[in-house]
Amino acid sequence: MSKIKRILNILFEKKEITTSPKNHRKKEQELFKKKHRKNYLSVNELSQYFNISPNELNGIFQKLNWSKQEQKWYLMTDLGKYYGAKECYDNKHKIKYLRWNEKVKSSSQLLKAIDEFKKIKSKNFKEKLEL
Repeated sequence: MSKIKRILNILFEKKEITTSPKNHRKKEQELFKKKHRKNYLSVNELSQYFNISPNELNGIFQKLNWSKQEQKWYLMTDLGKYYGAKECYDNKHKIKYLRWNEKVKSSSQLLKAIDEFKKIKSKNFKEKLEL
C-alpha cells in the first residue's frame, strides 16, 4: 500500500493495516512448525508415558538400533528413521536431540523391549532387597 492510502486509512478508519506478505509467511511457517511438532514427542515425554527414565529409554532405543550416541547427543539410524525419528537441533544449548513420531508408542518391538527392561529392573531390585 502506498503511504497516502495508509494515512487515509488511519484518518478515516482509525487503524492501520499491518498485514504484509513477509509477516504472513512467517505466521504460516510457525503454524506449520506447531502442527508438525504436535505429531512428534521428545524422549522425556515418551519416558513419562512409559514410566521409565529418559536415560533408560535412550538405552532401549540404542539396543533396538534405532539411535546411536555420538559425543553428547543421540542421532537416528536408518531403523530409527523408519520408526519415526527426527533429528532436531537446539540453537540455544547447541545440542542435537531426537523427537519421535507419536505412533512409536504403539510399536510392538518397543513395547516388548520396555516390558523386558521393566522385568529385569524389578528382578534386580528384588535381589538387592534380599541382600
